[in-house]
Amino acid sequence: MSLPRPRDGSRLVVVSGGGLSAASEIPAHIDTEGLWEGRRAEEMATQAAWDADREQVIRYYDTRRINCVHINPNAAHEALSRLQYRWGAGRVMLATTSIDGLLVKAGAVDVLDMNGALWSIACEKDFTHAHLQIAGPQRRDRKCPTCGAFMRPDVRWVGEPTRHFEKMREAVRTAETLLVVGTDLIEPVHELLETASENAVRCVEINTTPSKWPFDMSLNEPAEDAVPKLVAAWLGE
Repeated sequence: MSLPRPRDGSRLVVVSGGGLSAASEIPAHIDTEGLWEGRRAEEMATQAAWDADREQVIRYYDTRRINCVHINPNAAHEALSRLQYRWGAGRVMLATTSIDGLLVKAGAVDVLDMNGALWSIACEKDFTHAHLQIAGPQRRDRKCPTCGAFMRPDVRWVGEPTRHFEKMREAVRTAETLLVVGTDLIEPVHELLETASENAVRCVEINTTPSKWPFDMSLNEPAEDAVPKLVAAWLGE
């Protein structure tokens, strides 16, 4: 692995997507036509769907959650967790667009879930209220302990802002390296890359399909192969 080791004490920001979890083989939650109960999956992640039929939305996320219960992290998740443990969460920021929670399962102590997570539910009225952990189907009578409102899946829906974005952008501004793993360069990942470019931050991509962004280095390998090798080199293993 020829990528230089980040300088001691320098900040590393890792943004990962679905490609990080590919080797974990999460079961499909939609049919071959991309539908769930006859609707496009992306339609379920909307306020309109929730307002129209909250029971269907809950069932949709229950299905996804139950599909992930027995799924284990792969070598890429474990390597990033080990890197954060060894160098510290203050130095290694882990962020993900995935909602599968596999980085946390792998032992990562601090993960920014940009799109929320399957493993919690939140107040439908106020996201600053308590977020409750959940491991199976959502109880239909579960209410917000703060205000008594109904609880919804704790995931970002279409039109809602990316979670933790300003915190991430500020971290990128002061980082030495931005590592992008297994994700398309859609917003907000593209915006973070632009911030990195403006601040002369080294940008590295790990993706089986190379993007068109002018990365300083691009490793076109599966995450489960490239990430452990990269982490082992950086940690001197």
